[in-house]
Amino acid sequence: MQKKRSGSTRYFFYIILGIIALYTIFFGIRILFLNLDFLTIEKIEFSGNTQLEINFLENLSADFLEKNLFAVSNIDVQKKFENVVRIKKIKSTKIFPNKLKIIIEERIGKFYLKTANGKIIPLDKDKIVLDKKTENLPIISLNLDSLNIFIGQKITSTFVDSVFAFENKLSNADADFINNISEFYPHENEIYLIDKNNGNKIIFGNGEIDKKLMRFKYIEENRTFQSGSIIDLRFKDEVIIKSEES
Repeated sequence: MQKKRSGSTRYFFYIILGIIALYTIFFGIRILFLNLDFLTIEKIEFSGNTQLEINFLENLSADFLEKNLFAVSNIDVQKKFENVVRIKKIKSTKIFPNKLKIIIEERIGKFYLKTANGKIIPLDKDKIVLDKKTENLPIISLNLDSLNIFIGQKITSTFVDSVFAFENKLSNADADFINNISEFYPHENEIYLIDKNNGNKIIFGNGEIDKKLMRFKYIEENRTFQSGSIIDLRFKDEVIIKSEES
């Protein structure tokens, strides 16, 4: 006598048939969409770009025009823009029936790196060297040879790392204070800051950045610093103000 199929076996068989049917329907619909003329890409829209010009982006993506909307994948878009260092992440969405929207996460400059020969190089928050100098950013002065620096490189420098960490502490204490600083540079194992408004130099030292910043702002509000002053905040409960010439 033949054994009857159990209920679980029949159930599993129907699931497999269902999966095959759905798979066939999906690819059938996809093939249909790929052959519909009214789904041809007529417009490409960009969002998220601030430094990258629209004309540049449109020229790079021009190959997608007149292609079927469903023939262009995220991978296609990523490959087209993979050599643009200003682009950190990119993805696309399809807007029925004929628009492709490309969403960009741009690398934004955080500092300029000033090299030994005076070349100014923009860095983003990941210390990646960028290719344009259009933002208004504070400078990190460092004795590096610009000939050994290339676009897309990640800068490895103990001093650059220390400035990034120090700026993060400053911003946590007062997000707007960094806007008053034009430059960071090393001197006698300390980070010196230059006030963009009067050219004065500020030394915070290590630790209690929030308290030192409050002390500096209080003094700044209650007295006028002579141009060329050095404001030394390294000592507890004390501010030393001296002329750069002394």
